[in-house]
Order: sequence, then structure tokens, then C-alpha cells
Amino acid sequence: MGAAIGGGLAGLTAMGTSWFNLKTTRQQLAAQQQEAARQRRSESIRERREPRAKCYADFMAGGQQFITVLRQAQDQGPSAVHSQAKILDELRHPVVIWGPESVAAAAYAVCGAAGSLSYKIRTEHVPAPIMHGLEVAERLRDFIEAARAALEEDGNVP
Repeated sequence: MGAAIGGGLAGLTAMGTSWFNLKTTRQQLAAQQQEAARQRRSESIRERREPRAKCYADFMAGGQQFITVLRQAQDQGPSAVHSQAKILDELRHPVVIWGPESVAAAAYAVCGAAGSLSYKIRTEHVPAPIMHGLEVAERLRDFIEAARAALEEDGNVP
């Protein structure tokens, strides 16, 4: 009789241990799956962020170059300003594709201001073109702020 009770207690102990091990294993598996999903999201965000950051930086450099050309416009002439405005507009395309909308809208605003100023310089006598570049500089500053905010969101907004 004692052997039967001892065997029954040993069996119950083994079942309890097995149940505990199964529960612990399930919790570990769930934690590993959550960590793997987090790592995949992080990698996806990084993969999206790098090309966005590059096209934003290229556009910003194009905007700075436009302002530089404005400073030299009296020496280089209106065609240099117009050419740089066209380059800036071409740099806008990847920005619009990568988005988000706030950054695309800011890029459109920069190109709009640059295009308007370029047209004005080509059609009117503008004695000091750089003095008229303030709006382009302000729009470029707005673009930089929008781009920074978009990159800080880490792509959490689709």
C-alpha cells in the first residue's frame, strides 16, 4: 500500500513538474516570438529610414546650392538660377515618393518659392537676387523641420 501511495505521489510530482516546464517553455517561446517581431519591425524601419534620410539630405543640399547660386547670380546670370531651380525640382521627386505628406508638401513649397524667384529673375531686372531668396530659405527651413520630424517618427506612421 505504501508503495502504491509513494508511486502515486511520484507520478503527481512528475505531472506537476512537466506542467510547470511546459508553461515555462510556452512563456519563453512567446517572449522569443515577441522579440523576433520587434527586431523585424526595427529592421524594417531602419531599411525605410535610410533611403528617406538620403533623399531628404540630397534635397536639402540642392536647396542650399540654390541659395549659393543666388549669391553668385549677378556673376553667373539668370540661367544659372533657373538651372539650379530645375535641379532642385528633380531632387523633389524622390522626396515626394518617400513621403510622408508633410515632407512632400514642404518640398513642394521650397520648389514653388525657388521656381517663382527663378522666373522673376529671368523676366525682371533683380539687382540683388539673394535679397529675394528669403522665402526660399524659410521654406527650406520648414522642409528641414518636417524631414527631421518624419525621421524621428521612425516610420511608425504608414
